[in-house]
Amino acid sequence: MKAADIVLMLLLTAALTGLYLHFWTAPGAAQWVEIRSGNEPASRHSLWEPAEIRVAGRLGESVIQIQAGRSRFLNSPCRNRICIHSGWHQHNGEAAACAPNGVSIELVGGSEAIDAIAF
Repeated sequence: MKAADIVLMLLLTAALTGLYLHFWTAPGAAQWVEIRSGNEPASRHSLWEPAEIRVAGRLGESVIQIQAGRSRFLNSPCRNRICIHSGWHQHNGEAAACAPNGVSIELVGGSEAIDAIAF
């Protein structure tokens, strides 16, 4: 191996390490939750102000709980309650939806990360 080959391998290793640390580190904490219902514009709420937000959907009313920098579906009229069982969400980019009721939440603000789905 020549000296140029060694330098090139070191540069590539450093570049790959930097890319890994930049794109695959854990996402940061979100700052807001955006709540959507049907074709209505999204409403944005701070994750640091405790609240229970009632949102009208196709089947009835969904309740979104915000507490201590995180958010979740507290109640929803859907049959399987998958949205409720998804639990608390607190990182940027996390989302949950009650598809039968047409209500969704998405956490925004903070650093973004690329996951296997986006990649």
